[in-house]
Amino acid sequence: MRITVAIPVYNTPPDYLIEAVYSIIRQDYPHPFRFFLIDDASTDPGTLSMLDHLSSMIEIIRMHDNVGLPALLNYALEVCDTEYMVRMDSDDVSHYQRIRHQVEYLIENPDVDVLGTNLYAFSHQSVKRYPLFTTSHPENPEFRAERGEKQRFWLVNHATVVYRKSAVLEVGGYDEEMLRGQDVELWERMYANGALFRNLTGCYYAWRRYN
Repeated sequence: MRITVAIPVYNTPPDYLIEAVYSIIRQDYPHPFRFFLIDDASTDPGTLSMLDHLSSMIEIIRMHDNVGLPALLNYALEVCDTEYMVRMDSDDVSHYQRIRHQVEYLIENPDVDVLGTNLYAFSHQSVKRYPLFTTSHPENPEFRAERGEKQRFWLVNHATVVYRKSAVLEVGGYDEEMLRGQDVELWERMYANGALFRNLTGCYYAWRRYN
């Protein structure tokens, strides 16, 4: 299966960024895949220097203006030339078997539109990566919360997903006016449109928590 990995970047500390990038480069997925960073007009000198360094290894797409995460992800979907796109944030870490396990699941379950994984959170201040908590999404999640509730159930962890490009674009992509909660709002529209969500119950992603 052909896939694209897209990581949005905005002023990410360079040591976090390179760790995220290498967690993708070192995947044990046995087939070639497209991998690009999409930079939302970063201004931090360290980030810019690291992007210049990484440009000799991987594809860098640079925005002329800062557009915000929802618009950045919509643009990533536009330039993605495969049916499946792998999400990841630029300060997190993917397990080295993440992509292989997600792709194997999607090959065995071709009707799935969005596939997430569980994750553990860790403190960015800790030298040793002790999990602060681990999510427990079931393989077959159900949407059971109304939009606008303070505490909402989310179907999948946003940064862990591999999703079908056509299924996301069919509902219009991310709402670019929503600077927070854009993932849950997108899942709601996709779910209402008949999209099928699943999760790997294993933990294949490390989320860097700042508070």
